[in-house]
Amino acid sequence: MYIKEIEFDNFKSFGKKVKIPFLNEFTTISGPNGSGKSNIVDGIIFALGLSGSRTMRAEKLTDLIFNGNGNGNGKEIRSAQVTIRFDNSDRSLCSDRDTIEITRRIRQTKSGYYSYYYFNDTACTLSDLHANLARAGIRPEGCNVVMQGDVTRITEMTPFERRKIIDEIAGVAEFDEKKERAYSELDAVRDRIERIDIILSEVTQQRRKLKRERDQAMKYQSLKDERCRYESFTLLAKLKNAVHEQESISTEICSKQDLEVDLLSDFTKKKDEFSEIESVLKDLNEKIMLKGEHEQIQIKKEIEQIRGEISRLMDSIELLEVDIQDIKKERQRLFIEIDTASNLLSTCEEKINDEHLRKDSILAEIEENESELMLIRSRISEVDAGYAKMRNQLDEERKNLEIAKSAKNELMREQDRLLDAVRRKNAEENEIRSDIEDAKQSIASVDADIEHLQNEINECADSIKTLISDRSDLESSRSKLKPELDEVKAHLNDLHQEYVKAEARVRAAEDLRYPHAVKTVLKAKDMRELPGIYGTIASLGRVEQKYAISLEIAAGARMQNIVVDSDATAAHAIDLLKRTSAGRATFLPLNKLRANFSYENLPENGGIIDYAINLVDFDPKLEKAFRYVFRDMVVVETIDVARKLIGRYNMVTLSGELVTKTGAMTGGSRSDRGSHFAAMEQEKLVKLAEQIVEYDSRRKYISERVDSVDNHISAINSEINEFEKEIAKKQLQIEEVAGRSDRLSAVIRNKEQTLDDIRIERETLRNQMEKIEEEIASMTDHIRGQTESITQLESELEDSEIPDLNAQSDRITSEINRLRERIRDIETTIKSLILENDNIKTKLENDRNRIQELEDRKNDR
Repeated sequence: MYIKEIEFDNFKSFGKKVKIPFLNEFTTISGPNGSGKSNIVDGIIFALGLSGSRTMRAEKLTDLIFNGNGNGNGKEIRSAQVTIRFDNSDRSLCSDRDTIEITRRIRQTKSGYYSYYYFNDTACTLSDLHANLARAGIRPEGCNVVMQGDVTRITEMTPFERRKIIDEIAGVAEFDEKKERAYSELDAVRDRIERIDIILSEVTQQRRKLKRERDQAMKYQSLKDERCRYESFTLLAKLKNAVHEQESISTEICSKQDLEVDLLSDFTKKKDEFSEIESVLKDLNEKIMLKGEHEQIQIKKEIEQIRGEISRLMDSIELLEVDIQDIKKERQRLFIEIDTASNLLSTCEEKINDEHLRKDSILAEIEENESELMLIRSRISEVDAGYAKMRNQLDEERKNLEIAKSAKNELMREQDRLLDAVRRKNAEENEIRSDIEDAKQSIASVDADIEHLQNEINECADSIKTLISDRSDLESSRSKLKPELDEVKAHLNDLHQEYVKAEARVRAAEDLRYPHAVKTVLKAKDMRELPGIYGTIASLGRVEQKYAISLEIAAGARMQNIVVDSDATAAHAIDLLKRTSAGRATFLPLNKLRANFSYENLPENGGIIDYAINLVDFDPKLEKAFRYVFRDMVVVETIDVARKLIGRYNMVTLSGELVTKTGAMTGGSRSDRGSHFAAMEQEKLVKLAEQIVEYDSRRKYISERVDSVDNHISAINSEINEFEKEIAKKQLQIEEVAGRSDRLSAVIRNKEQTLDDIRIERETLRNQMEKIEEEIASMTDHIRGQTESITQLESELEDSEIPDLNAQSDRITSEINRLRERIRDIETTIKSLILENDNIKTKLENDRNRIQELEDRKNDR
């Protein structure tokens, strides 16, 4: 297979139709620079779709169209076409033809451009074209076209890259690409499966959550039912209270009736006195009239005239205020209508653009079908020229039939449009009648509506008074709760601080900073490897905080001594320390320990507290160990007290100074690195924790009460605001109802005039519909006759191939007609949208003019 001929039409430098023949095996093209040699290769790439526009030295495809310079006719060229004809005598391509023709056409429009591919005069896509060319070994990624510099690039390639080119030429690369695509699709499927698993797990969690919510909802429903039952009990109690209140009110009414009788008697007396005063006043007026009757009459007339003028002006002011309010309301309505119309206008414009795009797409589809129809008709001409006359007659009849059907469909669409217009007019008439009836009812109910609105305003005002009273009570309750809450918080804060200090002391005592040997033995005790170990002296004794320092100094390093039940246990522990090389420790076996110290009575001098052994709380069975540790040490208050007793006792002061019988004195600053008694602090820590829990519960309870009161006050404020808004709304409604009659009367007159216009338009539409129905009936008879004629001709052509070809032709023709019908529908829709668009613009202009008129009226007022 080789290229026989290339035909250019307005492609790049070829400004007219140019055919370039190619020879078999090898063809060379030579010429000066700029003569179009490279454009021939660009035309091959363009027609076969082997690369983009940049490979053809163009920014976009429309740059490939001949620019028209020097053509002399002044017309702008908007299309270009390249046709390549292949010799297919070896049947490299799957076709029975000896010559294969591939054409590509590009056409520029105002909105962009369109590109078409044809394979043997049949429209196709780029994918279909590449699929056909791939059977002959022509692929976009292959080396069928070698451009300038490609040979040099191939010689400079690595063997691996050169092998890839050979694989592409041999077709192996195609299967590699398919394999890679299959693997990528497999990975995508795995990702989807993982996502689906994640979604399933989320759905399962959501189901569990929904089940919990369902259980909560059922619980809520049961609680709601119980609440309704208690509310019924509450209502019953309120009913009883209301009955009692009714009885008390009845008693009060009786007393008020008695008071009314007394007031009536007083009123009669006052009326008699008033009559006497009036008679005296009448006499005085007669005397005044006699003295200055003419002047008095003139002054009274002027007073009455001024009063009348004032009354007239007040009425005029009230009317003007009502008129201004109506103008404001109408302006607001017009602004809302303008916003709505603007949104409708933008929507219509978007729909019009969408319909234009649909129309362009259908036109391209019609063009493709027409090309296919031309091919079928040329095939019909080749098959049987003897039936040409009959076929032409049949085509003419079918064409006339399609024209008649299109005309009928157009009439039916016009009929539907008129019917829809009549329905809209009827709906508009019914709506206007309903508006007129509502307006009349509104005019009749003005007084009742005003009275109803005033009653609602009074009810809202009463509700506001009740809510204000409730709010005052709640604010008083809150002011009492606030100091109590502050007091509890302050005490709770003190407890927290004391707890932190005690916890720090306990943590320090627990830390103990024991040597490694002691820690090893205690760990073995916890692991139950060494039974019979009680613990260290520091962990077994409990002391009061004020004696802790003195007792810890008195015990010294013996605080870390380990108390065991027997010398055997001590021997096992020492063996463990040897085996693990953990160090040395001192053990106090209770069965062998000797601690015989005498404790004489201490003098009752001020400053002497007691023997140290008596200030420690411990288990009685551990007494030998604690006697060994504290011996005969005496605790005194200060070092001055200790100095007086030197030589008599071994002593320790509360601040930690140590004084022995021999007179040695030890003291100074003390680093907190030794052991501490922890048991007493732990008990204190537990008590503090209990107090913290108790006061925290009280704080939460009071806080909840304060929050509840605050929420209740907030709810009351919200209700008050709502009632105030409701009152303002009702007052505006009263003002609107007061001016309703005149406004609605004008609306009724306008609506009635609109009804008359609608009746006239509807009568005109009905006349047009009757005329169209007559035309449709006539067109139906004409179509029936043409159908019979076509049936007769088709029966005469049944023995030839023409019926099948005609069937295809009819199918394509029907498709083209259907597409044209769609275009007509789209054009009708576009016209309707344009008309609606114009109506909206007209309405916008009218609304803006109306707003300007209202502004002028308002300024004139």
